[in-house]
Amino acid sequence: MNDIKKKFPIGELPQSASSSSPKVDELAEKKKNQKKSLIKMGAMGILTLILLIFSSLSWFTMNKEVSTSNMAVSTAALPFELSAINNETDFDHYLEAESAHTDVDQTSAEVDTIKWFMNDLTATDENKGLHPGSHGTFSFNLYPKQSENMTVKFSIETSAYQYDTDEYGERIKDADNYDTIVQIAANQPAAKYVSGHIIFFESYDSTTGYYSKRIGNYFLYDTSAHSADAQTDESGKTYYPITIHWIWANTFGQYVLDKGDVDLRDAALFSTSQATYTPVGSNTAITPRNEMIQYIKTDSGSYFFDSLNTSSASLDTMLSSPANIKSYIIPLSNGYNNADQVIGENVDLIMCELLATTNLE
Repeated sequence: MNDIKKKFPIGELPQSASSSSPKVDELAEKKKNQKKSLIKMGAMGILTLILLIFSSLSWFTMNKEVSTSNMAVSTAALPFELSAINNETDFDHYLEAESAHTDVDQTSAEVDTIKWFMNDLTATDENKGLHPGSHGTFSFNLYPKQSENMTVKFSIETSAYQYDTDEYGERIKDADNYDTIVQIAANQPAAKYVSGHIIFFESYDSTTGYYSKRIGNYFLYDTSAHSADAQTDESGKTYYPITIHWIWANTFGQYVLDKGDVDLRDAALFSTSQATYTPVGSNTAITPRNEMIQYIKTDSGSYFFDSLNTSSASLDTMLSSPANIKSYIIPLSNGYNNADQVIGENVDLIMCELLATTNLE
């Protein structure tokens, strides 16, 4: 596959959280003082391409630019190939298969899992890194193996990891030894918060800074609807470049408040002026912000620390109108920030997996 290169930053230092509460200020200071840094990348499963694993979660000191190296996922059973787009970086990278094989960059009948680890051992930059407030993109290419149009179903999964503990109960922070990582169970608070706080979108308007078309369980890519995007590589193969946008909001207000609101501490992710659209799997048009609020109501345990002390009914009340949101913005923000703190205290790595299939059921 041809060598396609792109360079992109992972994040930037967020502004401090709302100053309307001492607890919020305290949490912001804790976030600012915690320092870890590591990026992990890989691909898992015959039908899975891992585009990015970003980590060292506890409000981060490294300027991370992820590098891929022509990583591809391809099997005879699938009518397409996926290839992560390369970008340049100074980071060391390690390819390691979860089998007897190592240094593998493509799945096969013998190797069904690929891991891509990256780490940076250079001097830190305390103004950069992955943290609440970070945002970026996953870019990859879809190579159809057939001339007919196809629809591919993509889904994204996140997993949280800790370093294993030594005989003294301290986590082994060894950036060169990934045998020391232990996956945090998906039902544990830290893992749940990761799944709610790092969110993905199909669309981002770089002019307004607003996101839309949140990726929930999955999204569909129809090549016939993207014929204008089709490109040809040096070998003559047709491919479709696809970009997924991700963000880790620094404050809860970014979800629910408008630009110019006095309670807004960071850039709003949505606006009441955005057009409605019909999410995949739904028959009802909705605005991006109201869709986000629906996600929060449906799975509040992925967004708020338990200390929010609210039932689903009372949370519905808090989020029922712009006026109520403003009235309850402090407890909502505290619950969100406390959940971020749990991530920072318990999670050492985060893995994001992109799974693809033509089975639309």
